[in-house]
Amino acid sequence: MFSYLVIAIGGALGSVARFWLSGAVAQGFGETFPAGTL
Repeated sequence: MFSYLVIAIGGALGSVARFWLSGAVAQGFGETFPAGTL
């Protein structure tokens, strides 16, 4: 059961990090830059 908790926490942290990073890239390069395909 502990491994499920660790995976859930990792997924939550990863999704927040991805959201934050995509916002930072959009601010730096502009929203029309296709950063999601890199």
